[in-house]
Amino acid sequence: VPARYGEVFGLYLAEAWAAGIPAVQPRTAAFTELVELSGAGVLFEAESETSLATALENILRDDQERSRMAGAAREASRKWFSVDVMMR
Repeated sequence: VPARYGEVFGLYLAEAWAAGIPAVQPRTAAFTELVELSGAGVLFEAESETSLATALENILRDDQERSRMAGAAREASRKWFSVDVMMR
């Protein structure tokens, strides 16, 4: 979900990660920190269609890296967004 506005945090990121889906997010708001800390996706330069296209192309072409990111996505979901963590 390439948000085109200064969204602080998208619930869809946590939902995607829980399903093991790596994120392709703009380098804005909390997305930068979350993706960099987790390794569960790639960032693109906001407002750059070329940067978005390149990020999508790279993640779709590299099966091994996408698989690694999928594992990192599931781990990030468990570590930061599980029911137990959210209850605390």
